[in-house]
This record gives sequence, C-alpha cells and structure tokens, in this order.
Amino acid sequence: MKKIFTIAAIALMGLALFSGCSKSDSTPSYTMKESIGGTSFSSSNCLSASYSGIFTEIYGFEGNSVTPTYPYIGLFLINYAKTTGTFTIDSTMTSNFAQIVTSATTNKLAKTGTITITSVSPNIVGTFSFTVTDGTAVTGGTFTAKSY
Repeated sequence: MKKIFTIAAIALMGLALFSGCSKSDSTPSYTMKESIGGTSFSSSNCLSASYSGIFTEIYGFEGNSVTPTYPYIGLFLINYAKTTGTFTIDSTMTSNFAQIVTSATTNKLAKTGTITITSVSPNIVGTFSFTVTDGTAVTGGTFTAKSY
C-alpha cells in the first residue's frame, strides 16, 4: 500500500511539474497597433501585398478580409524593393502614403510621417507614425504583416 501511495505521489508531482510547461508557439501574430488621436487601437489582422514592384500595401484591421471593422490603417510604399529602412510619407499619393479608413466611403489621408521597415523576411515588420490632413496624429504604430 505504501509503495502504491509513493508511486501515485511521484506521478502527481510529475504531472504538476510538467503541466505548467508548454511548447512555445512559433506561429507569428499578424497585428498592427497604434494610437489615433490619443485612442489606442489594436488590429488582430495585418496583411501585406506587393504588386510587381510598383507598390506594397500594408493593412491592419479587425474583422475578416471581406468585412473589416473601422477604423483601420493602410500604409503604401511606392516602388518598394522589399528592403529595410525609413520611408517618408506625403499626401500626393505619388510616393509613399498612409490613410485611416473610417468608413466604407471615408478615409483620412496622411500629410506627413514615416514608415520604418525593420525586417522583411519571412514577414514585413516595422513602425509608423503620421499626421492626417485634419490634424489627427497617429503615433506609436507597430506592425507584423503576413506577406502575400
């Protein structure tokens, strides 16, 4: 009886010891986080797509790719060669630009700011900040985007 009790106690200690350990999850989280006008936002979806070296777009949004939840951020790099660096945003939409999409028909275009790419493989990772034309500041932006 004492032997069974000892084996049971060792088994319980082993179970308690190993139940707190878990294999690390190597699946990356594709997110975008920022503050828009002082209000924090966090997007559980962040996607990046490149179009024949002409431009790369990075979107952070809630919801699914068919029905995003507003507001969401769009970052656009023109003639982007998938390199790290800091890229200046302007409002001409002929070079790098950014926008806050506030509804299906309304967006706010950035007039100044930067997008910094810190890693390009296997996913695009970086930071951003900008001010839109109505004066709203987007600060503390970070993203890890799944590349398509």
